[in-house]
Formats: sequence, C-alpha cells, structure tokens
Amino acid sequence: MFNVTAEIGAVSGELTPAEFVVGGRSFYTLIPPEMAQRLKLDLPVTTTLATADNNYVQVPLGLGRIRLMGREQLVELGVMDVPMPRLGRMALHTLGIKADPVNERLEYSRPYAEIPAFAAAGSTSPRRVSDGMR
Repeated sequence: MFNVTAEIGAVSGELTPAEFVVGGRSFYTLIPPEMAQRLKLDLPVTTTLATADNNYVQVPLGLGRIRLMGREQLVELGVMDVPMPRLGRMALHTLGIKADPVNERLEYSRPYAEIPAFAAAGSTSPRRVSDGMR
C-alpha cells in the first residue's frame, strides 16, 4: 500500500486536497465521518461492507468528485471510521487509473472521457473526448 494526494469534494462543491491510501482490497473510496461533514456530502444510501476481519458493517454512501492525475469524475464515497481516506478500486477504474503496487505508483489504464455532468456542476475541468492517456 502507498499514499497519493488527490482532490475531493461534493458534487457541486469546491475540491480540496487530501491524502489517500491506495492498495488493499477496498472497492469503495472510504472517508472518515469528519471529512464527509466538512465536504457537506449527501449520503442517501446505506450498504453493507465486509471488513478485512470478516465482519460486516453498515456504511452510508453518497456521490462526490475526485480529481487525480488531471482526471476528474463523480465517484461513490463510503463514510466509515478509517484512520486515513482510502482510494477504492472503483474510483480508480472510473478515472482510468490503475495502481502499480510493486513500484508504488499510479498509472493510466486507458484513454479518458470526462462525463458531461461537470458542465452543470460548474467544474473548471476541461472537456475532452480523449486526453491521449494523460
């Protein structure tokens, strides 16, 4: 596992930098409750997650935005008492980024097309059909 800095925010809020742990088996991006409150996330759904010690916990889910390596997307965020935010596999896949755990780095996994929802959300992220693996 290794750490990366990404920007995170509510669907229509400002993005703020945060450090995330990458690696492990986390499917969802998980953030601590204090971060969710600070970002003013709407958490309309609850799901059950299996923990590493084979327990099950109920976790509130909502949508937020993540910007990483020049790419920005809406992702599902789970709120859980974690010591440090965890960047989940689903967010990485959505961004077209994959983790290289051996070299402890992220790399592009595919060309990238931004979703049009950001035009309505007021994002400053440029609109691209493909960014040439940028």
